Amino acid sequence: MRRVEHVPGRTFHGRKGAVSNRFVYGIDYVLLDAERPADAPWPFSRRKGRLFALRNEDHGGPPGNGRGAAWVREVLAENGIAH
Repeated sequence: MRRVEHVPGRTFHGRKGAVSNRFVYGIDYVLLDAERPADAPWPFSRRKGRLFALRNEDHGGPPGNGRGAAWVREVLAENGIAH
């Protein structure tokens, strides 16, 4: 997959008990192959400073020292999930 895809969604939060509270709001997901260059619109990039950017070092470890997709593969393997 080289294309970046937008997946719109909605999420719900609710609380029961002495204080009752609930709300629903829209949320946006981005679907892409984290190990291949992405064919993306200008505002989005991999590892570059644009409006929206995905950097491996921001995911799967301490802030600034993440391992990105390699970490995801390890977590999947540890939990018996094929990837």
